[in-house]
Amino acid sequence: LLNLPNEMIIEICRSLCLHCRHERIGELPEEDVAAGIQDQLAISRLSRCSKTLRDIAQPILFHFFARLAQRASQKRLPAFVHTLLWRPDLASSVRSLALWSP
Repeated sequence: LLNLPNEMIIEICRSLCLHCRHERIGELPEEDVAAGIQDQLAISRLSRCSKTLRDIAQPILFHFFARLAQRASQKRLPAFVHTLLWRPDLASSVRSLALWSP
């Protein structure tokens, strides 16, 4: 994977990003959203494989945040905001937030 050009790795990450594939996430069936969240986790795992992959994957991972279910972890949003406060480079990557509301 590390032998691929960065542009190819970026496209792989974008193909896994729910937001890059569907701008109107609220209109998707629940099962598509659930699968998309799993794909986001794949980007997260990829970003932890090496510094090179981290630098490529994290801006895509952080450009979209979703907390779409009431049962979603209450710790995700504070952790996301904490990371953005300490990593202004990632904060500038944020393009969309999706927050569940009863």
